[in-house]
Amino acid sequence: MVKYIQESQKEYILTKQILRSGTGIGASIHEAFYAQSIPDFINKPSISLKEAAETDYWLILLKEGQYITINEYESMTHDNSELIKLLTASINTSKKRLNLTKAMAFKEPEIEYNTAVNDFNPEKELNREIDVE
Repeated sequence: MVKYIQESQKEYILTKQILRSGTGIGASIHEAFYAQSIPDFINKPSISLKEAAETDYWLILLKEGQYITINEYESMTHDNSELIKLLTASINTSKKRLNLTKAMAFKEPEIEYNTAVNDFNPEKELNREIDVE
């Protein structure tokens, strides 16, 4: 699309912007595979979500400037909207997992009692004779 508009209509500013924001989505998602932590992982699709919103803006300008048809605009915004839904779901799922992980970190550990230890009677122990050899 970018190459077609640049060659046929000699439009370079909007097409460079949409190329940058559109490819930024994939780049941030790819970078998420190498995240160092859950918060770092959440940050990457959040950046992609911003890039997708920016892409939507450039599509509007391309449509309003009559560089793309309404049908082309609707097709591309539909695809972009689906991508936004996927990114939003991924971010929300990751945030829930992060909150669950945090909750588990602060949960009091369950203590298993050993019956032999629970039968400990200090008075009986004090009165016990000690064998010294």
